[in-house]
Amino acid sequence: DGPSPNQNISLIYTNSDEHSHSEEIAQFTVPKLVRKWSKIVIRVSSTDVALYLNCHEMARQRVTRIPQELVFDTASALYIGQAGPHIQERYD
Repeated sequence: DGPSPNQNISLIYTNSDEHSHSEEIAQFTVPKLVRKWSKIVIRVSSTDVALYLNCHEMARQRVTRIPQELVFDTASALYIGQAGPHIQERYD
């Protein structure tokens, strides 16, 4: 089979009041973005999550979220590529 030509981009949210629970809100499968610059935008609305790559909409997923509003603490972190020092495993 060999390595997959695709990779996953996931939106994982941890409620600032419940640091012990994280939820994957959406996951998208895209062609691998290895060794090239890419603009990645994730747009979250009340009913769906859309993924844009290099200014083109690639996919959209309908979501039901509880809570309805995503609240970000001032100390929130955004991890791209891997989880940083807190989680040693690499993302797909």
